[in-house]
Amino acid sequence: SYYTTYRTQDWKIIYHYNPKSGQPEIELYHLKNDPYETKNLVTENPEKVGSLIQAMNAQLKTEGALFPVDKNGKELHPTF
Repeated sequence: SYYTTYRTQDWKIIYHYNPKSGQPEIELYHLKNDPYETKNLVTENPEKVGSLIQAMNAQLKTEGALFPVDKNGKELHPTF
C-alpha cells in the first residue's frame, strides 16, 4: 500500500501507486467544501489533478524521495 499525499491550499491529492497491479489510483478532495473527504473529485477536475501531480513530483524531487518499484524493478513516479 504505497501512496503519497500532497496538499496545497484547500486541495488534497492522494496518489496510490499500486505496484503489483500497475494501475495507480488517485483521490482528489477540496477540504474546505468536503473536510471529511467523502467526494472524490478526480473526474470533475482533471486539470487540477494534473497541476497537483506536477507540484507533488517537484516536491518529491526536491526532497530526494524514494519511490516504490514495479515487478520489473522500474521506479514508479506519480503520473496522470
